[in-house]
Amino acid sequence: MDRTLADIHKELSQRRQARMQRLKDVCRTVTGKDNILYHYTDYLAFHGILKDRELRVNNVRNMNDAAEMQLFMNGIFRAVEQRLEEEQADEKLGKLRDLAKELNKKYFDYAAYAACFSTYRDDASQWERYANRGKGVCLGIDRSVLERMTGDKIALSGKGGATSGDGLKWLEDYYFDTHSVEYLVIAFGMNDRDYDTWLSNMKQMITLAKKNGATPILMTIPPRGHAQLDQVHKRMSQWVRSSGYAYLDYEYLMTVGHDRCTKNPSMYLSDGLHPVAAVHKSIAQQLYNIVY
Repeated sequence: MDRTLADIHKELSQRRQARMQRLKDVCRTVTGKDNILYHYTDYLAFHGILKDRELRVNNVRNMNDAAEMQLFMNGIFRAVEQRLEEEQADEKLGKLRDLAKELNKKYFDYAAYAACFSTYRDDASQWERYANRGKGVCLGIDRSVLERMTGDKIALSGKGGATSGDGLKWLEDYYFDTHSVEYLVIAFGMNDRDYDTWLSNMKQMITLAKKNGATPILMTIPPRGHAQLDQVHKRMSQWVRSSGYAYLDYEYLMTVGHDRCTKNPSMYLSDGLHPVAAVHKSIAQQLYNIVY
């Protein structure tokens, strides 16, 4: 049974990679010599792009066509299904259909994030839909720049409220079937309450990352203002710092005088849990220094 599921996962991964390569080939053909992709947006977003020097990605389920990811996955499943039908591999076919139902029910909660681009520099429908009814802007960006930004060198994946147990399940069940990365940020602990369970999960995730050719990057956990829980999180951070692996240091950034103990309210949003933009920028710089 396990071998059958492994075969199906491998087939899905191969199909996905082949389809992505075909999309890239089509893009190269259409863009031609100028090699430019275009991003339609309004002036407010344009100001943010210039000010922050970044492009933002959105959950595809919140975009104007939230069905695109569903259609993409259904297309992959259907292609594999047709092949199994031709081979009369009934057992594998049944497993594939069970897997499709499970993914549709569970894993689409962890949908992809994307920024959208076009091969058309002056398209009326896109001016209307995405550029404030023709009153916005159309940015032209060299495709090679975008490819350098999106080369799957770093992978971050998660969901609000997730624990280290959730992270371990994602890595075991499907993550490395759909991602091939050099670096994997394993950022769990904020929602964990038991140190021993967290430590066991972390070690297993690190082992899986290394087994699949990814360099793990960990994170320290900042205080939440809950005395008992903060003691657990402090032990977690101490282990991270002494583990020998590279890490992102939230604990240092979000404490008064960087003392790693006293919560600094100015570094948290109004919910008292999540970091302000300045912390995110510092973490981004730490990540850049680790990778480059």
